[in-house]
Amino acid sequence: DVFIYQSSADSSIGLGNYDVITDFDAGGDGSGVVDQIDLSGVITGAFSYLEEAHAFTNTGSAQAFYDSNSKILQIDVDGDAQVDAEMEIKLTTVTGTLDNTDFITGT
Repeated sequence: DVFIYQSSADSSIGLGNYDVITDFDAGGDGSGVVDQIDLSGVITGAFSYLEEAHAFTNTGSAQAFYDSNSKILQIDVDGDAQVDAEMEIKLTTVTGTLDNTDFITGT
C-alpha cells in the first residue's frame, strides 16, 4: 500500500487529529512487499528519516522520526525543527522497522 499525503493538513497534530494507519508493513520479512508513505506532495528538498531520535535536528531539511512506544510518526515537512504533521502507525508484527525506503519524497 502507498499512503499519499498532499498537504501537512492531511494528518494534523494531536490525539484525534492525526491519521491512524494499521498493519503498516515496513518490510524486513524477505517478501519484498512493503508499504510506503508518500510525502512528495508536502516535502520539497532533502528528507531524512531519523529513526527513533525523538527530536528534530534543525538542519533546514525535512525530517521524520518514529516513537515505537507511542506509535507516533512525527514529521517536520519544512526543516524548521517543528512538528508539522503526525501519524499513528501500528506496525505489523515482525515485519521490520521503518527506514528511508518507506518514504517517497520526490528527492
